Amino acid sequence: MLCTEQPSEKISQQEPRENRGKWSLIPAVILVIIFGILYFLYTAKQNELVNEGEFVQLNPDFIPETEAEIEEIKKMIEEDQNDSSLWRSLGLKYYALGKYTDAIDALNQSILINPFDAYSFEALGTVHKDRGDLIVAEENFKKAISRDPRYVNGYIVLTDFYRSQERFDQAQQTYLTGIENTNDSFIIKRYANMLEYLNRYQDAIDYLRLAQTLEPENTSLQQDIDELEEKIEQQAP
Repeated sequence: MLCTEQPSEKISQQEPRENRGKWSLIPAVILVIIFGILYFLYTAKQNELVNEGEFVQLNPDFIPETEAEIEEIKKMIEEDQNDSSLWRSLGLKYYALGKYTDAIDALNQSILINPFDAYSFEALGTVHKDRGDLIVAEENFKKAISRDPRYVNGYIVLTDFYRSQERFDQAQQTYLTGIENTNDSFIIKRYANMLEYLNRYQDAIDYLRLAQTLEPENTSLQQDIDELEEKIEQQAP
């Protein structure tokens, strides 16, 4: 524990110069420790996202661990080759390592076993998108929501895909289909976000009000509505 008392003037005057230099290093040491902690938390979070199926590239520090996990999954598959979830997990691990061909093979096997697994179609689409196979990626994103029309993330991924290419008409139709099939507030808010981007402020407000009926405790929705109403007023002649 650092002493909080002020040293006496006599001691302070007699303190050797080299000791003062040592004390001056403390802030730098603390910064190094803080940086180390933040880096650890960041890499741990990345690995956690991969384990949860989020599509992020793995930090190099976790490559040996992920390779070991792949071997464990392979052993489990040897015991039960008809478990589609194991093949899907294997595909996600390969994807995390950037082994796209292996990821595609594993995910295709998962779909072969369970052709109604929307999550595997979404994952397969993501791998193809990152490889630059956009046509195949779109086909798989569409299959994800056709296999499970209530699969919320399938609509989010497909609309994000369309928006990245400025295919807003197709994004809009996908949003509306998703809202009709799921009545999910997240899809509604994402649609409102696109409407705002397109300067369709009143339409965005209407959908945010719809989201409010599903999330009455979400005070940020009213803040977003207020900001949009201000934009409308600023546009008025």
